[in-house]
Amino acid sequence: EIHPKAKIGKNVKIGPFCYVGPNVQLGDNVELISNVHIEGNTKIAKGTLIYPFASIGTPPQDLKYNGEETFLEIGDNNEIREGSTINRGTVQENSRTIIGNNNLLMAYTHVAHDCTLEDDIVMTNNAGVAGVVKVSKGARLSGFTLVHQFCNIGSYSFSALGTIVTK
Repeated sequence: EIHPKAKIGKNVKIGPFCYVGPNVQLGDNVELISNVHIEGNTKIAKGTLIYPFASIGTPPQDLKYNGEETFLEIGDNNEIREGSTINRGTVQENSRTIIGNNNLLMAYTHVAHDCTLEDDIVMTNNAGVAGVVKVSKGARLSGFTLVHQFCNIGSYSFSALGTIVTK
């Protein structure tokens, strides 16, 4: 279902069983393969490819969240693989989650509320960042890497398989 108020750019491909909510903006050349769920105040810029069962722009998983207006912004040319989840921000922080350009979020990755992912980042299968995490340009988070809330990952950092970052 594509809500009539959703803003859809040129050459957008939306496969079967996708949901695109009323406040969603899809830029030119975005492709939703199938079974993709996008809701909330979510803006996805041009050229992003999203695979099945991704859940994008859903409310933050934060007990303080009470339905406030919050946002998700995704830049150009990202690839978001199967089963990935990306939440909007919270008003207690800056009200927005931001993902830059040319990122690869492999299967089952999670980006929590109020995170900032800069450009050219790779999150390998099952990597996850908790709320208010910043991942800087070119970082690589290997499979099953978990990053605790309020942590910062520096530019071009590399985490080994199963790394847990707590500070």
